[in-house]
Amino acid sequence: MSRIADVVKLRTGYANFVELKSAFEDSQENTDRMAMYRPTKAHRAAFERICRGLYQPSDKKFYLLSGSYGTGKSHLCLMTANFLSRSSGDPAIAGFYQNYARLDPEKARLLKNIRQDGQYLVAICDYYSGRNFEDVVMKAVFKACEDRGLDTGVQTEFDEAERQLAQWQQQGDKGGFRDFYQDFARALEGVAPGLTVEQLRAGLRDYDSAALANFHAAFQASMGGVPFQARAGNLIPILQKLVRSQAFRERFKGLAIFFDEFGFTLEKAAYTKDVLQGFLETICQKEPNVLFVGCIHKDFKSYADRLSKDDAAVMDARKTQVDLLNEGIEEIIGAIVETDKQCPAWRDEIAPKTGVFDQLVPVCKALDLFPWIEDVNRIRQQVLEDIYGVHPMALSCLLRLSSEIGSDARSAFTFFSGDVGREKGSYVDFIESAAITLPGGKLNLYTRWISWSRSSAASCRSGTRTCASGSGSSLAVTTPASMPCERRLKASWWDSWRMSASGFSGPS
Repeated sequence: MSRIADVVKLRTGYANFVELKSAFEDSQENTDRMAMYRPTKAHRAAFERICRGLYQPSDKKFYLLSGSYGTGKSHLCLMTANFLSRSSGDPAIAGFYQNYARLDPEKARLLKNIRQDGQYLVAICDYYSGRNFEDVVMKAVFKACEDRGLDTGVQTEFDEAERQLAQWQQQGDKGGFRDFYQDFARALEGVAPGLTVEQLRAGLRDYDSAALANFHAAFQASMGGVPFQARAGNLIPILQKLVRSQAFRERFKGLAIFFDEFGFTLEKAAYTKDVLQGFLETICQKEPNVLFVGCIHKDFKSYADRLSKDDAAVMDARKTQVDLLNEGIEEIIGAIVETDKQCPAWRDEIAPKTGVFDQLVPVCKALDLFPWIEDVNRIRQQVLEDIYGVHPMALSCLLRLSSEIGSDARSAFTFFSGDVGREKGSYVDFIESAAITLPGGKLNLYTRWISWSRSSAASCRSGTRTCASGSGSSLAVTTPASMPCERRLKASWWDSWRMSASGFSGPS
């Protein structure tokens, strides 16, 4: 007797967290993720909204990609970075357009036309550095220039400070009336005890504003109170000079800056207000070829309490928030759960019984199990057949629980991909061990999620619990007492499921 694993194969990868910078820079990982990417309905809507800035230069191109944990913000940023850094004719990105075309051929053609030629310089910020916004962006941009061998001749204040020290060191080596380099070193010891000139210079080369502040203080102390006069301005004029330079325009169509986990920077107010506001208005709105994409987990207004009411209103008016909703997730799950409808097991054992799927479609619509899917044929095809082996009620429970008490889509992907292991009762364990049909001829579908959800209704009020223990779940979650299970899982589901399950059976 055939097993479900003869029909269903699992493709892992979607459950894995994407570290944007390293994934983009690792050519093999980047290629693999591009090839497997399936843009959901929500991802396509967000992606197309960001791309509007490419053909509407006056768009407010400071995009804040907002979504809860696990909605795929980092993954979407990786795809957008590749889309901008390569022309549509680049073979390395062909799979991306093919996958997009399967879901929306017209939009795929539009996107290919937009990116027919040229490339953007992509700068990806190190969000984990904990430094100020302007430092992180400056480092990311000039690191991208260095990696691409671009020398625009644009100087920063960090460059000027480093050049001054290098000049003093060279003069000191030659001897002279005064050794400015040694005088600076002694002044630095007074300003920042234990910090050497070599360490300070390394910080300057790393665009560290703390190192620059120490340089200014030590310079002024060593020069009898005379301050250092830098010719370069802050981040705003530096980026303007960069994107307007001949060297830049000869090689790139524009500059795209990505800042994953940007919400942490907003939460800590790790920015200079005037610089950030100037960046929004002068760079992202007025420069036609610069865009910024930052990822946040909450609405922008949730971070605005760190600003005055007027400042918050100014920033709110200059940004574009792009909400990433949990819609179209069935498309990605269908990419993980590959159902082979040409194999003998499907043809001989499942196809003759697929009429029973038609009985479930009205129930799915009546209970609004998949509210983002309006087309009943889509439910029939992409939920009941393409994600084969899972009862639709169990799938709906999984998605709701993943969204409300898990890590949203990522929890769902982990559940299906088996990346957490083959624990007893899990989906991967089920498809590998379960026969396609049970004695009596009923199709054997995964319903453990329903059984577990029902038996756990009482414990949902009690606080912390681990879903994975004996439940077939991939989640370890905390349920607040204020969120009773009955509010999430409609009581009528159970009766409707029993009424619709006459052609199915599932493990007890």
